[in-house]
Amino acid sequence: KATESGAHYIVISTTDEGKTWKATVEKKSWGVIGAGSPSGNWDNDTVLTAQDFVDGIESYTMTGDFSTGEWKFRAGGAWDLNLGGTALTTLTVDGPNLKMSEAGKYKLTLTYDGAIWASKAEKQ
Repeated sequence: KATESGAHYIVISTTDEGKTWKATVEKKSWGVIGAGSPSGNWDNDTVLTAQDFVDGIESYTMTGDFSTGEWKFRAGGAWDLNLGGTALTTLTVDGPNLKMSEAGKYKLTLTYDGAIWASKAEKQ
């Protein structure tokens, strides 16, 4: 059982070739990383805040200063699950790095409806 809202990985594993299975639930946060992100580097994530699920859509938000450098979304501060793309509205797993067309403070929202990852950036 997940104890709080937000992104979780359900990891199913076996050590005896499938005779028994173990499932664990791990909380994972989403963040942005990269030269164009608020951290300004590829070493430190800026974490997004998990919002409630509404109409089957999960969402995460943050507000911060972006430059025109490249950046990506990633889960849990690791590269196992990262999102990019040619546009914020159509993200893909392991997609290309993203860029803001203009530097400034943005409210960034990441959403997932069970099939499609998307985001939007609203200049503040």
